[in-house]
Amino acid sequence: MPQTTPSHDDNVTLLREVNSTQKPKSGTMSSSIAPYIVSLPKKSIKKVEALKLTLLEHTTNRNSNSSIAHDINHYYEKLQSKSKAPLVAKPQEKKLFKDFKDWFDVTLSFNSSIQNLTRRDATRETFDIGLSFSPLSHLYFTTGLMLDTNGFKNISYQPNFYYTFGYDSYALDSLGFSYSNYENNRFNADEKSAGFGDGTWEIHYRTKWQEFLLVPKIKYIPNKDFTFVSLWGYRQIGDKSSFSFDYDKSLHYNQHKLQLSMKSFVYDKFFVAGSIFLCSDLGLQEDSESDYSFSLGWADSRKGKFSIIYSNEYMKTRWPWRDEGGISPLEGKISISYNF
Repeated sequence: MPQTTPSHDDNVTLLREVNSTQKPKSGTMSSSIAPYIVSLPKKSIKKVEALKLTLLEHTTNRNSNSSIAHDINHYYEKLQSKSKAPLVAKPQEKKLFKDFKDWFDVTLSFNSSIQNLTRRDATRETFDIGLSFSPLSHLYFTTGLMLDTNGFKNISYQPNFYYTFGYDSYALDSLGFSYSNYENNRFNADEKSAGFGDGTWEIHYRTKWQEFLLVPKIKYIPNKDFTFVSLWGYRQIGDKSSFSFDYDKSLHYNQHKLQLSMKSFVYDKFFVAGSIFLCSDLGLQEDSESDYSFSLGWADSRKGKFSIIYSNEYMKTRWPWRDEGGISPLEGKISISYNF
């Protein structure tokens, strides 16, 4: 019977156990070896236990991983040649539905601004309820309600809710799609409100090039017949910082946009982040499209935790040398949120 040498992944799994600082409890079998037991005859179980003991002997000598790998191969081949069944891990059963406790995520947040401290209705102030619903793996639906808590009015854009849905496995070399509607969705039917056709459809592909995670996208807005192609990239820098870029090309008019961003966690959950925005035609730049933006605060996405963040993203910030005036750097938004 031909002998089979374990794969690189098998060696890595077993080596991880050998190099672990925690030894298995007496009388138990480690999780990295246990999967091989399920397909072996009873007579081979003792051999696998002997393999386990041999590996554990190396925990006192961690200077030579190549020696450990050689012994793993030797014992693996020996067991494989004497076993009637292949030494393969039993595949884990995939569940269609997640556990019910993982179906929902709820976030409550209060959003205001520094200007509202001196002038009550200077900017919009809201109490937001965000809901994420995902009973199936990789499929999701999210929605959010924005309830006004002051008298600020903006007839062109003051949405009461948003909604999104899509599919994304977050695996490399995989396709995904999404629909999102952050337009002027209003509860009052008498007011000008966005419809389903005003939302954005997106198809994207997730891959990697060298140290960059890359996501090319195609986006389409039906009611406007607008099409965009874009490329988003992300790279981790050390343990606490990251760099990202987002290039966007409009196919319905001649406009190129590029966003360059940096983010760094200074201490624990406290971060600072900043972005600059470049576009090929400043005459086509909208008020919600910034020249620059920054944010800072305490961001903790875990359940039962608070976050407090200041940002001036999606606001009319302009560089001082431009003739067109914009908001000051301190006219941003303060958000306090709690995750359930």
